[in-house]
Amino acid sequence: MLGLFVAVWRGAGAAHGFVRRAWLAAWRCVLSYPELVVLPLVYWGTLSIWFKRIGVYAQHYNAHFPTLGELVKGWGAFVVTGYSDVLAHAVRAAIQAPAPFIAAAILVGIVVLLLRPGAEPTASRSARALPLLLAAVLFLALSSPYLISGLLPSSTHFYESRHLLMFGLPSALTLLAFKRQAERWVSAGVAFAAVFGLGTILSIGMLWTDYVFLQARMLKQEALTRDLAGRVQPPATVYALDDGFYNPPSRFVPFGLAEVTGMLRLAWGNQPFFGFSLIAERPSILQEMEEARTATGSAFHHFDPSGSQATISLQPGPGAAPNQTLVRKYYACRFLARCDVAEFLAQLAHVTIKVGPIAGVTPLDGARKDAAPSR
Repeated sequence: MLGLFVAVWRGAGAAHGFVRRAWLAAWRCVLSYPELVVLPLVYWGTLSIWFKRIGVYAQHYNAHFPTLGELVKGWGAFVVTGYSDVLAHAVRAAIQAPAPFIAAAILVGIVVLLLRPGAEPTASRSARALPLLLAAVLFLALSSPYLISGLLPSSTHFYESRHLLMFGLPSALTLLAFKRQAERWVSAGVAFAAVFGLGTILSIGMLWTDYVFLQARMLKQEALTRDLAGRVQPPATVYALDDGFYNPPSRFVPFGLAEVTGMLRLAWGNQPFFGFSLIAERPSILQEMEEARTATGSAFHHFDPSGSQATISLQPGPGAAPNQTLVRKYYACRFLARCDVAEFLAQLAHVTIKVGPIAGVTPLDGARKDAAPSR
């Protein structure tokens, strides 16, 4: 809708004046996309009337007018997470695993040779500045819903950065501005290949590298679930995961509450388990979860942080390897039948369980010590 507004505004005659042109462009957008105007209002009204947030969720997604300090902090977080951290991660990934980036460079080179962009007239100063201006406007517009809701992205966990996908549009406009600027010194074809080629190589390389990272993370999760399923459940319902795959400065994302608890339920059935990663939580995690569990409207009623405790140690096994190697071996095992998948996962991790109080975690007052296993 913003693109339509700009197109109509620029296409209107200068004789209409600035205010009339803006009004006509806005009216055209409303008539063309009425659902984009009405649906947010319907959504907000529906939530406010029939689905009011209560208890621990009363302040979640709480729309408010952010202060100037909140805006500056939020924009800084989006710039760091959406751009600078991505570039820094791309450089590290290209050094550690250059093969995807080399393959992407060959692919881009072939495409550029086939396209053979022709000569174009050098863009004017305003044509070079317009994409940068639109990129800034889009960045502010796309980040504003999150800042109004009090949400900030995080580079440390992919679940908290998923909404950064939309920030590719400001990046594309910025690349277009750089391409038009580069045409002042080199030919249009060279500028196209240099600017958009590098952007495409970065996108393909990062896409593959991130996929490999998530696939390797899933394999470790499946290896732990299979191991637990083959054991008799210990006399405990509260489990802390000591993840030995954490190896700084290598990239690492700890398993969350839902993931650890979900693995316990998959392995031992539907019981009031509560599982968490030691490295991801504070020592007061049991008190915090008990408070959240008993709050009005809580979604954690099925958790029981007061049960008997145990610690699960997940350590690299003889089959552990870097992510690239691990994923390659997995697909060779899965599709080329070079090994048995169950045996491959069994060799990936070594799991031990120690029943007793969890070290480094503050005990919950009145915790029950008589929880019995299901089998």
